[in-house]
Amino acid sequence: MRKFLLISSVLFLLQSGTFAQTLKVEEDQIIIGNVDSLYSETLGEGRSIWVYVPRSAEDPGKKFPVLYLLDGNVHFYSATGMLQQLSVANGNTISPEMIVVAIPNTNRIRDLTPSTVGYSPSSGGAENFTTFIEKELIPFIDKKYPTTPYRTILGHSWGGLFVVNTLIHHAELFDNYIAIDPTIRWNNLSFFKEVNQLLENKEFDRKSLYLAIANRLPKGLDLTTVLADTLKSSEHMRTILQFSNTCSVASGLNFESTFYENDNHNGVPFIASYDAIRFLFQWYNFNEEILFDEASNMNTQELVDMLTKHYKNISDHFGYAYLPPERIINRFGEIEMNEKEYDKAFALYSLNINNYPRSFMVYDAMGDYYRAQNERDKTIEYYKRSLEIRETVRTRQKLNREESTH
Repeated sequence: MRKFLLISSVLFLLQSGTFAQTLKVEEDQIIIGNVDSLYSETLGEGRSIWVYVPRSAEDPGKKFPVLYLLDGNVHFYSATGMLQQLSVANGNTISPEMIVVAIPNTNRIRDLTPSTVGYSPSSGGAENFTTFIEKELIPFIDKKYPTTPYRTILGHSWGGLFVVNTLIHHAELFDNYIAIDPTIRWNNLSFFKEVNQLLENKEFDRKSLYLAIANRLPKGLDLTTVLADTLKSSEHMRTILQFSNTCSVASGLNFESTFYENDNHNGVPFIASYDAIRFLFQWYNFNEEILFDEASNMNTQELVDMLTKHYKNISDHFGYAYLPPERIINRFGEIEMNEKEYDKAFALYSLNINNYPRSFMVYDAMGDYYRAQNERDKTIEYYKRSLEIRETVRTRQKLNREESTH
């Protein structure tokens, strides 16, 4: 089953050209994703999922890391908007573009909790839900959408509890774990005690955890005095702070926690999600301002080497080869063209052609380079090569101008 998730075009997000380019606009609708579904043999029920795929998936061969969202219908809109802003809007490269897979609930307490509690006999199905994600959902997504094997999972409250349980017992499933104010004290502290014990002896390899802590301090207590308190009202804060301390010394775990003094349990997910992505992908961003400042002092080879080194580092983090994004290299090339640094522009455009030989944009850009060099035959050749891949009005107009004066 496939349905569209829509936002009315009366929203003035449409007025932002940069942002609108990341969405699919059809007549009076902005399509931000689609509703897909699969039947789970593990859970014995059909499951709906909401999927966002970046617009640049239209580029041949483009694939993306995946962000999985628990309580998916709650966090889908904010997560997709945030990722668009951080990955493409205004030229940002703070995070990579990602596919977002949001999992709406059918029985929340059943799926997200790791053990049964007396007041809810249906609770305690987290392991079963993990099996669904591992054996059914992830293979379904990987088969149908342009994914890479780099995955992140995000959960809030009971969802955060599920995230922690998955990290402890199934760390291989995801690369990054985002637990937003998780209910660590679940089941009269039994989960908290189990996790703390396991963390002391577990070795994490290339795994990251971001822990967000909302302000649930009882009146009169602070982050230090709450640890010595014994009242039930402070139990959540005590356990989550102690859990944070244990995580900070866990072997091999890339860990960060943040206390959100001005945010309560229900209000913290948005800002925490933003901070989590910033932390988890701090190695990804290419500071273009530094590049522009430094590029003028580099020769062509030094410029290419700097770019190559940066994206080699990204590849090391992802665990697979990650090519410099085509649009970013093209943009750098345009800047060098404007500065009349033609050797550097040629090197950048050549790098793009080598990496993306099936893209119409790389040949259009090289055609612009040859036009600046007054090499008309080469200009026409590259514009034609671009049009052979995709007919575009802009390139056709440029080719017609060149041929009319040939």
